[in-house]
Amino acid sequence: MQSNVPASSAGQPTDALLAVELTDVRSGETFTLGDLAESNGPVLLETMAVWCSNCRAQQQEVVIAHERGEFTSVSLDVDLSESPEDLA
Repeated sequence: MQSNVPASSAGQPTDALLAVELTDVRSGETFTLGDLAESNGPVLLETMAVWCSNCRAQQQEVVIAHERGEFTSVSLDVDLSESPEDLA
């Protein structure tokens, strides 16, 4: 697979992405990826949907790595029809 992302910026977030305000569905608290990176170090942002079997399998691997303290993980639900209860 070919990428249009220059090698020097691959894996590096843009300022706009770091500033997007997100909401934790469990606590209702808002945060930005920039805030997380500043306070916790590396952040893994993964897109997912509850109905996606590949996403569920990937999430299991992310939890294992997260528990080792390698990074902070954020799951971004891309299915707007899913409720916070679906994600809990």
